[in-house]
Amino acid sequence: MSVKMCCCLFATLLLSSISACNEEEGPPIADLGLPTIPDRVPGWTDDFEEVDCWPDVPDRANQQCGYLTVPEDHRNPEGPTIRLAVTRYFSTRAEVQADPIVYLEGGPGGSGVTTMSMLYPGLGGWIGARDLIALDQRGTGHSIPDLSCTDGSLYADTDAIEDELDFLTQCRAGLEGQGVDLPAYNSARNAADVDALRRALGYAQWNLWGISYGTRLALTVMRDFPAGVRAVILDSTVPLEVNLYERMPANAQGAFERLFATCVADAACAAAYPDLMDVLLAALDDLDASPFQGTLTGGVSVDIDGSAVLDLLFSLMYDYTSLPYLPGLIYMVSDRDMSVILEVLESLTAIESGISVGMFLSVNCAEELAWVDPATFEEATQGLMPRFISHFGYDSEQEFCEVWGVPAASDLETRPVESDIPTVVMAGYFDPITPPEYGQMVRENLSSAFYLEFSNGSHGVSVSDCGAELALAFLDQPNAQPISACLDNLTFGPFFASGGSGVGRIDFAMPGDDIHFDPEALRNALRNRRNRLPHF
Repeated sequence: MSVKMCCCLFATLLLSSISACNEEEGPPIADLGLPTIPDRVPGWTDDFEEVDCWPDVPDRANQQCGYLTVPEDHRNPEGPTIRLAVTRYFSTRAEVQADPIVYLEGGPGGSGVTTMSMLYPGLGGWIGARDLIALDQRGTGHSIPDLSCTDGSLYADTDAIEDELDFLTQCRAGLEGQGVDLPAYNSARNAADVDALRRALGYAQWNLWGISYGTRLALTVMRDFPAGVRAVILDSTVPLEVNLYERMPANAQGAFERLFATCVADAACAAAYPDLMDVLLAALDDLDASPFQGTLTGGVSVDIDGSAVLDLLFSLMYDYTSLPYLPGLIYMVSDRDMSVILEVLESLTAIESGISVGMFLSVNCAEELAWVDPATFEEATQGLMPRFISHFGYDSEQEFCEVWGVPAASDLETRPVESDIPTVVMAGYFDPITPPEYGQMVRENLSSAFYLEFSNGSHGVSVSDCGAELALAFLDQPNAQPISACLDNLTFGPFFASGGSGVGRIDFAMPGDDIHFDPEALRNALRNRRNRLPHF
């Protein structure tokens, strides 16, 4: 199965380590009870209906849940309507700014409502000077209709692409049978929903916070509805002018090379794990020739080949807390010690997919895959290792899109966005899917933008301590360069080295250390991840 349709983990939900600044001034995390709407909050229109919160969104006194009703096609306001799930978290401070933050989830197809509910205990300063709003974009999460076509375990019982294509055929037929207009689920209409929510809630302006695909959506809002946007946080940016599938092999190989170069520069890591790329490729070839047969809890048998391991390692690259373990994991795989790999796979089998497959396909088939240029792909992959070219190619995705059948988006969705809205662009050095050059590229067309790169970061840096500090400082003074002292103090590692005995035992690769890593620690880094579908 393709890496991008199987084992990649949903990007923004892996950010369970969120710990924003000024936690003591954040929301009361155990504050339960009926919603209390502060008097300062503007009145909302009849398009927004307050409802009881959903089962996965625990009730809190400073929280409101509701549905926004919008046209499925904004060009036909009298036509069919859809309902978008919304949560608002109200600051408990005495003085709160009138312009809230709206969080735009990645995927495409992830649930912003679920993400924010999970991350709430660590949001700290994010719900401080401003209220925070989370939206389930059209076709996702608790919104109606839900285009997930699954009860939570997409493709769990099959590795055959023919079965996947059959599943998508049934999924499409079922949605169309319900009257769903699949081409209507795209970034432009998504952006119109965002602005409709702002107007329905009575805000003159607000601030956008997007991570991964959420940055593409934020850029689209900036293009189409600039008057309602005060300032923007773009984290792990997806430029409209870049085709992600054309550059995916180069981005993936580049991220591994940056990590391996960092290991070479660390004396202990270099001594413990020489020639990492060669060792990795040889291990993957060995597993392809003779897959490892393992057993998960309950007697579930798994065959682990090279593609499965590369999928998993690529997914781990998204989370900076996982990076120090990867050299050790690669050498363990090379020795066919799959104990930690099995532990991680065990955790993934217990995590339900949070991605809406229909929304994902409607967006990416129209806006990315329909615009893939084979000549550009060939040029972008010149000199790359064959393993990365074949593994991160787009052939299977195009087959999925042929089944899904949505038309190509306008070429407007392939052009750079120009704007003078104050923006901070954040990037992680090790990001394997939206590398730093993407953020730099977008910054060039934003006349009031600041660029911040996190030397130890990967995907989703704004929820780190330093990232949150800089993002919130930017919102307070969006026309001033954020004071980035914490960036200068970022450190990477230390790397961890295989202990050589004991299941999954990994030690610090530092002289004299006797600290051991249990696989549970790595599983904890994955607790809030989502698997099965690609993510941006």
